[in-house]
Amino acid sequence: MRRAGLASEAGISIVAAVAALAIMMSLGAVGLREATVALRSADHQRHVKQALQAADAAIEAAVRDLNRADVLGRMDINPQNPQQVAKQMCVASTGTVAGDVDLTELPLTSPTDADGRRWCPEMAAWPVAGSNTASYRVSDLARVGTGTCNGQGSLSLDRMIVAVGRAGNVRRRVFARLRANIALLSGAAVQSVSTTAPLTLAGTSRVSGDAIANHDIRGSGTNVISGNAVPGAGNPPHTVTGAVVGGARTAACHRFVLPVVNQGQARTTNDNGTWTWGCVDPLTLLSVSCRPSTLLPPTGGLDWEPATRSLRLWGNARMTLTGATYSLCRLRLEGQSSLVIPPGTPVVRVFLDDPAQCPDTDGSPLPGGGQMTVDGTSRIVNCHPQTQPESLQLYALGSSARATTQTLAAGAQLTSTLRAALCGQNVPVVGDPMVIYAPRSAVQLAGGTAIAGQVVGNTVALSDAAAVSPVSSLANIARLGGNPTLPLYRTQDYTECRSRDFAQLPPGAPAQDC
Repeated sequence: MRRAGLASEAGISIVAAVAALAIMMSLGAVGLREATVALRSADHQRHVKQALQAADAAIEAAVRDLNRADVLGRMDINPQNPQQVAKQMCVASTGTVAGDVDLTELPLTSPTDADGRRWCPEMAAWPVAGSNTASYRVSDLARVGTGTCNGQGSLSLDRMIVAVGRAGNVRRRVFARLRANIALLSGAAVQSVSTTAPLTLAGTSRVSGDAIANHDIRGSGTNVISGNAVPGAGNPPHTVTGAVVGGARTAACHRFVLPVVNQGQARTTNDNGTWTWGCVDPLTLLSVSCRPSTLLPPTGGLDWEPATRSLRLWGNARMTLTGATYSLCRLRLEGQSSLVIPPGTPVVRVFLDDPAQCPDTDGSPLPGGGQMTVDGTSRIVNCHPQTQPESLQLYALGSSARATTQTLAAGAQLTSTLRAALCGQNVPVVGDPMVIYAPRSAVQLAGGTAIAGQVVGNTVALSDAAAVSPVSSLANIARLGGNPTLPLYRTQDYTECRSRDFAQLPPGAPAQDC
């Protein structure tokens, strides 16, 4: 007799499948949730990075915009009394003319922050990648007056900047200081940037104003610095020895850095060859023939080599620069020759090119490349008033790989009669107005060289009866036209702030919580 069958097991696999499916769905839900969280986190982090990058781009945009306007375009400074700033300007928009910006005056009634600073209105930074946006606000001058830090000169052009970058719903805010190079803001007559060699004075040379160095300042009892002598910062700080100093001797609070020269398109687009020349009587400086007799050797002349951009004046030759921009590889004045800047040319800029860009005709390095030499009883004569040193700007690009020296060991200052004969008018001066800027060259002033303006070099040495007097140096070394040769600002003291948009901050305190 057969046993009764067990209960049917039909459908048991469905139960197992449903249970497994439920478990898989639960795991899938967990995985989906984790994936969603991860995607959201990744998206947020992507936006964080993009917002921070946008904020950084706004900092760079602010530096670019501010560097595209000259110092006097940004504020109303009295060059003879730079402590007085009647008004300050803010960037309003990028200009319609290439290399320019539109400016607007910062109202004196603007709200101030806890440190008494006023801030320019919010300015959109353009361009920013993708759909992200960014904007910035710039403070007024960080400090006006002598302050506590020597080496800053009488007027500090440092500014603060706050930028906000936006990506999606994420905001990132950053703060930086826009540090103005000391050479561009100081009223110093002489500045030496080298950290390994001192600024030196010898003979009876003198500085009728301030002298600033990143190393020691050394002279003797016959040398006078009528203003402040500011040696370099350090531990221990550098010192002033020997020279008679009329002002303070306190060391600077920090080392200053000079921007290198950018001559733009001057190497190929210039006024080289645009000049007039002849010869003069050495005693009266009146025009005479360069070759009074075919039986006699030439009394003076000009050697110009366009292929190597080499210019040499010798004997009693006189050259008058009638163009505005020159780019030379080698400039030499010797004998009794004269290089004249006429009163009718508002500004003359002469660039001494990087010696690496100055090959000889056979491809070898040009001897004396990138250098200027004025010796013998030769001289550079600027026929502009002493109050216009910007009328002659001498720039040496120099090189970090090849030493260059700019030498002015000229004859003594001309009498009023001789200057009138050479210039066509009597312009009383105690020094020829000019600015010499050579951050990667040694500058040597000797003989009877007398300059009214500013002398800046990697190293600076004065000897014999050389003299430098500051005249409007702040305004003139920085005012180089619509496209500045020397960028004014560089950023430092970068900090990320609490993430807030400008609309969430007090109008006068965009740097709050930074």
